[in-house]
Amino acid sequence: MALPLCIFAFLPAMALFGVNAASSDVVKVSQFGHDPKDSTRFIQAALDSGAKRVVFDRQNGPWVALTVHARSNQEIVFEEGVELQAKRGAFMGLRDSLFNFDNVTNVTLRGLGKRGGILRMHKKDYQKPPYPRSQWRFALRLYSVQNVLVENMSFISSGGDGIIVTESDEGGATPRNVTIRNCVCDDNHRQGISVISAENLLVENCVFKNTSGTPPQAGIDIEPDSNVQCLENVVFRNCITSGNAGKGLELYLQKLDSTSRPISILFDKCTSDGDYTAAAVHGGCLRESDFPKGLVEYRNCSLLSARGYGLYVSASPACAFDVLFDGCIVSNSFKDVRFESAMLRQGITDGVMLRNLKIWQSKERDWFSTGGFGPDVAPSRISGNVEVIKPDGRREHVVIDRKWAAKRMPEINGGIQLPPHEGFPDLSAVEVVDMAPNKMVDVSPVAFGKGMRLLFYMDKPGSARFVSRQVTYKQDGAPPTGFYIVYKLETNGKRGQSWRIDASGFEPREFSFNAPQAGFYELEMSLKETTRFLLVRASVPVAASTARRKRAMIAGNAGAPFSMWFEKRKGKRCSLVASGSDYYGFAAAVTSAEGDMVCKNDGSEKIFYANISEMAKDGLCRIDFSKGKRGVYDWIYLDLYGAPPFFFLTPHKTWRVR
Repeated sequence: MALPLCIFAFLPAMALFGVNAASSDVVKVSQFGHDPKDSTRFIQAALDSGAKRVVFDRQNGPWVALTVHARSNQEIVFEEGVELQAKRGAFMGLRDSLFNFDNVTNVTLRGLGKRGGILRMHKKDYQKPPYPRSQWRFALRLYSVQNVLVENMSFISSGGDGIIVTESDEGGATPRNVTIRNCVCDDNHRQGISVISAENLLVENCVFKNTSGTPPQAGIDIEPDSNVQCLENVVFRNCITSGNAGKGLELYLQKLDSTSRPISILFDKCTSDGDYTAAAVHGGCLRESDFPKGLVEYRNCSLLSARGYGLYVSASPACAFDVLFDGCIVSNSFKDVRFESAMLRQGITDGVMLRNLKIWQSKERDWFSTGGFGPDVAPSRISGNVEVIKPDGRREHVVIDRKWAAKRMPEINGGIQLPPHEGFPDLSAVEVVDMAPNKMVDVSPVAFGKGMRLLFYMDKPGSARFVSRQVTYKQDGAPPTGFYIVYKLETNGKRGQSWRIDASGFEPREFSFNAPQAGFYELEMSLKETTRFLLVRASVPVAASTARRKRAMIAGNAGAPFSMWFEKRKGKRCSLVASGSDYYGFAAAVTSAEGDMVCKNDGSEKIFYANISEMAKDGLCRIDFSKGKRGVYDWIYLDLYGAPPFFFLTPHKTWRVR
């Protein structure tokens, strides 16, 4: 009597593939079959078999597969030199990874012999059509795992990270008790390894090299996605990063805050050789305060031949975690040591110890530089001792203390106190200046991302007309979708009544809004992550505002230069500050209302200041942005002090605050 088809769903994989259940403690993948073009079904059957040990045994060529999934309570062994290779022409999904360890416990992945095992993908294929752009095609994905050992394996040419360690989803279990040993991550697209969240993670005797494709392009990148994630007892020991387009030993802790668990991260006897920047610590590039606590340590690390800085600390003020460099060497770097803040209100870098730091210079220069901004007093917890060995063998000994910090890490804006930041104005003090009443005018080509807000002003009830379009900065093949929400702002700047307007379309399209009364209205864009908003024309005054967010976040469209305008009031000094980030750079120039150049910068520095004297004529000043000498010309962050907090998109339609 034939069995019903449905019963096969309940049969063990071993039975389906004719494998003897008596030998279930150890199985070879070849017992389930081998197809040189696609062995996914055989590999997954072996992993699903319930065997305690699954062996990828040697065949005439690699094991070729789509995504495969590990199971709990299993040892997965690769015979020496055996390779699991991603199937060519597959992995079209944005998050298609090769080997997934999702929510598993008590799993070992081990390669045998000197050559170990190999997981190989096809990075160059994924970097061009027909593949949609993605940074998440990982070779090995460790999601919410516990008690996992990975050793003697190579992870090569992924479309994302060689290895990623994180939760399975928002609120998923933190990966715990993970050891990665004697592994190599080579030629990956985004990082050698990414650590998003982990507790008790040990990575030792591993190599992370030749990462290139999409930023950050680091060898090691420790970068949480939210404040609920943790980095507790994370240790990298005797690891090497080399030849990475980005940084070697990088921490980017922007998403953590004071509610996060204290961090404890150690790099012990690690080496960065020939990376862009050897060791980089970023505390919170977009944060004024509210930083996580804890300790980051670099002990006996060799920071060699960096194409940028050997040692770099950014956005880590007094309220943040402590950073210790103990017994480290910086050698033959393009530049040696730099501390800086990402935002003026953060305050200068503090809580950093440079204990027994040695710097070997191939070219004589000042070994230290800073962003040149911070609070009114020098840092109080900068300490240590540095020995600088000049090219001719001379040695300079430096004691790092408060006296040194006061001299080398000056107060805010080079000693010039910034005017106060102005808030939302009283509506009765606003006067429209419209050179083309009731007519549409072109506006500056400024791109805005998801969630960015623009203000427009109506001096009476009526229709406001706009032409806008979406622009794509990541080709994902999906049609444009999105909408605008218009909010009526109250006197204190808080939101009142709202209206929803469709905003889909890559081509310019006109839309209108009928304002029920005079006043300020806020236009918020709700778009996909891969698209941006570009306003083309407007019939009413429109501006980016720093009134509530204390900064505006803008970008050039497809590398195009653009301009914005702000109001300088008579008898008042104002200051403008523009900043990029570690990857974003720009050139800038400010022109006064009289048409005189106030200051300009070619983009060599990340922070741009423009201080406009109270003696200068009142009226509209202009700031011009364009591609600079360094970094990717993209996001720019704007702060404005001592002036109404508005950056207008056209000089022909503005408002004046009396």
